[in-house]
Amino acid sequence: MSGKELSKLVAFVKGTQFDLVEYLQRERLGSVRLDNFASGLELIGQKLQMGTLQSILDAEFLLAHMCSVKFEEWIVVLATLLRRTEVLFDLFQHVLRLWRAYNTTLQSHPAFEEYLDLLNDLEEQLSSVTYLDGQRGSSTSSDRS
Repeated sequence: MSGKELSKLVAFVKGTQFDLVEYLQRERLGSVRLDNFASGLELIGQKLQMGTLQSILDAEFLLAHMCSVKFEEWIVVLATLLRRTEVLFDLFQHVLRLWRAYNTTLQSHPAFEEYLDLLNDLEEQLSSVTYLDGQRGSSTSSDRS
């Protein structure tokens, strides 16, 4: 799907009130499933051409719909392309397994070098939460003794 086709899809959904959320829920394990994060991020990044305002708006529109159906792999791809650290942080703080896979993938692919600053920001935010959680846990256990 090209960037132009993606814009047409977004225009169709907006213009016809097509229930994209229902479609995404129904096709969760089918046609909208993302099998490979790395190739998906690379391909979608090329197709969306994130340098144009319309592509950014289209990606934001799709991200909102993916968030509403909790489609984690697509949320991660779109939030990465949009550099939405708050969305990624919110997801990763609850699913550390996903964070580890994301971190490893971005660091191991030279094509994703442009996202290393995003990765560093997320790592800093997540480590502070992990640290605070550890502090709460140790203060709770010391309060009991």
